[in-house]
Amino acid sequence: FAVPSADCIFNEQKVFALQIVSRENESVILLFAATDKDREEWACVLRKQAVHVDVENGFQLDGRILGTGNYASVHLARDIILDKDVALKVIEKSRLTEEERKLLADEVLVSKAADNSFCVQTLEFIELGEQYVLVVEYMEGG
Repeated sequence: FAVPSADCIFNEQKVFALQIVSRENESVILLFAATDKDREEWACVLRKQAVHVDVENGFQLDGRILGTGNYASVHLARDIILDKDVALKVIEKSRLTEEERKLLADEVLVSKAADNSFCVQTLEFIELGEQYVLVVEYMEGG
């Protein structure tokens, strides 16, 4: 993730630091981008890939459950890159039939396409080994 304190000058040009920390052994890799915009784009792309291994690679979970249902539970989380609260709808794959999986795919397509202030925006869809995770706008009080 972005580390402005590690930005430096290389070949008389300012470069912008991005840090990757291994959750397994805490080793650190520093990458340097030519512009701050490039750094932010890299961080977003890296996070989008890393969350498919472990959701906590891109989101801080505070343990708060916003709700539960027959197929899913909804958790409050903080998007590490965007620094904003989101809701994670966690769906156990084993609880869905093939038909329900198709309906879920349709739900994701429709909700991602919806652009209306009265609709909760789906921001991202993540597939993990045993779960699907819908990342949606967090609507406080709703």
